[in-house]
Amino acid sequence: MTEAWLPALYALFLWWFGTGAVLLIDRLPRRTRRGGMVWATLAALGALYAVHATAEAREMQAALVAFTATIVIWGWHELSFLNGMITGPRRTACPPGATGWLRFRYATETLIHHEIAIAVTGVALLIWLKDAANPVALWTYGILWAMRLSAKLNLFLGAPNVADEFLTDDLAYLKSYFSPRPINLLFPVSVTVGTVATVWLALAAGQATTFDAAALGIAAMLMGLGTLEHWFLVLPYREAALWRWYTTKRAEKRAERAAAAQDLSPLAAPTMLGR
Repeated sequence: MTEAWLPALYALFLWWFGTGAVLLIDRLPRRTRRGGMVWATLAALGALYAVHATAEAREMQAALVAFTATIVIWGWHELSFLNGMITGPRRTACPPGATGWLRFRYATETLIHHEIAIAVTGVALLIWLKDAANPVALWTYGILWAMRLSAKLNLFLGAPNVADEFLTDDLAYLKSYFSPRPINLLFPVSVTVGTVATVWLALAAGQATTFDAAALGIAAMLMGLGTLEHWFLVLPYREAALWRWYTTKRAEKRAERAAAAQDLSPLAAPTMLGR
């Protein structure tokens, strides 16, 4: 069991820490964020080499390295989106009155370039690693991709908690494509499939040994975390609470910027009547 759950706990830590790191970098000034993307790109290139170096290794350490490298690659995609570098051709709010397929088309246009970049990377990993002895990188990327796509569809179709705290000011227009309303019909399907897959992977990890136990334990934890993220869409507790240190600081900065803008407004300037 240790061979399965120690890697699983590592996956839990890296998920929390990695998400926090992405949010922390994204909190930096725009010019600094651009420089951060350079370092993120170098890290992603190093991660690709790590995936290559561990592709045929079947030790627990190789599973952990492949998983870590894939999280770095995924983080690059997340940063490129949150920085507004790879999003989509539409960068405006949803037009009033747009519904049904028209609204879906508009929403797709806001992030289609990001989705294409993720898909290209996923297909490349599939071609590269489909016969590899170490499938952890492929499994990790596949689970992240599937669960993130499911979460986006649930946000579009409707959920009480839309998690808009994670959007930068430049991407605030995306909130207009979310649907803050009660549960949608896709949600029970998403959480049921996620729960069944998590349990199946966990049971398989408990019966496996060494490398297989580590690989399955990581996959089970990732699937479980993805399912938990879906539950946060409907629970009374928002996911942002896990990174309160980030969201609280960001809210304070937004309030400071709003106050500064008010002070600089012509309407706030002293007038003859106000003296």
